[in-house]
Amino acid sequence: MRKQYPQGPGQPPVVAVRGLWLRVWPGECFGLLGVNGAGKTSTFKILTGEVTPDSGDALVSHFSVLTQLASARQRLGYCPQFEALPGAMTGREVLTMYARLRGVSGAGRIAGEVQQLLQQLGLVQYADVACGAYSGGNKRKLSVAVALVGDPPLVLLDEPSTGMDPAARRFLWRVLQVGRGGAMGHQGVTLVPCVIHVKRLCTAAQLGQGWLMTHVGSAAVS
Repeated sequence: MRKQYPQGPGQPPVVAVRGLWLRVWPGECFGLLGVNGAGKTSTFKILTGEVTPDSGDALVSHFSVLTQLASARQRLGYCPQFEALPGAMTGREVLTMYARLRGVSGAGRIAGEVQQLLQQLGLVQYADVACGAYSGGNKRKLSVAVALVGDPPLVLLDEPSTGMDPAARRFLWRVLQVGRGGAMGHQGVTLVPCVIHVKRLCTAAQLGQGWLMTHVGSAAVS
């Protein structure tokens, strides 16, 4: 894929994503690691259909984000870098809404899955509180739960532990590690702020600048 953004008159365009090619396998947690401006968030915007690539395409469970975006989005969970929660809704209401959007059917099944995620993320005591009143760490936990609800095949996490204190960050890592190897079995692409997070969470990683690929391999490589 390639994506560039125009600048002012007479200025060359800024290339955000340049020749990115990768495949994420089922059960794999793939980390994207790079400096600011390397194209990490732009890559996620392409995968979620927020922007279109200038060339190339991306497939989510074999559905093109260019020609089959609605089907691709239904199979995609996304935790954005910045909080995007409807603050007037409770955590339970938010997860219920997203479960329905992802095609989970049956009130009992939805309620059970929502309750399970609330328990896994340590949010049960805040479940019926408007999420606009949550702390920053609990908002990030709820955003991760939104990405996981409905058991989508692909989960995108854009720096999911941003704003968390060390204890909350370790708790979230444990949840994601269980999700990667347990019953959920998602594919995952995670944007991480440092190599330590790659080693904690990811089974493979790519390092790049403008997403000219410089390394793909085991996350154990330092």
